[in-house]
Amino acid sequence: MKKLFTLIFLFCFSLLYSQKKELRLAQKLFKQNKESESKEILFSNSDLILNSNDSKLITQYHLLVGQIAKSEKEFSKAFDNFKLAEGNNSIKDILENEREFLLYEIQTYANEIYNSGKYKDAAFNYNLAFKMSPEKIDLLYYAAVSSINGND
Repeated sequence: MKKLFTLIFLFCFSLLYSQKKELRLAQKLFKQNKESESKEILFSNSDLILNSNDSKLITQYHLLVGQIAKSEKEFSKAFDNFKLAEGNNSIKDILENEREFLLYEIQTYANEIYNSGKYKDAAFNYNLAFKMSPEKIDLLYYAAVSSINGND
């Protein structure tokens, strides 16, 4: 019975270690600007990581997925993953900085696509920025103007 318990313990420990190892590898690749490789590792191990009981590991996963989505201009996905990454005090400052930078990038991108005549896309991005920062009423105004210009 002790051997069985020991084997089960070692198996569970090895799974947890491999999850952390894969996440660290994905973080390392992301820092080296190899987003596609990092994304591939994350998504191939997503079930393993998300089904773990380690909340810190899961929040770090969502932070990294959000960072990759932000770099690929998938702002809605980045915003959703940053919301899921809340609750881990060790990444609180990093998450706050990422959100501020995401808001800036969304506004910049919305301005660019508005100026290129893609009003519906601009309205969507301004609205997303407003959801992130509801105290900035001007974003709601820009979303409305973009929507009107896009005949939406």
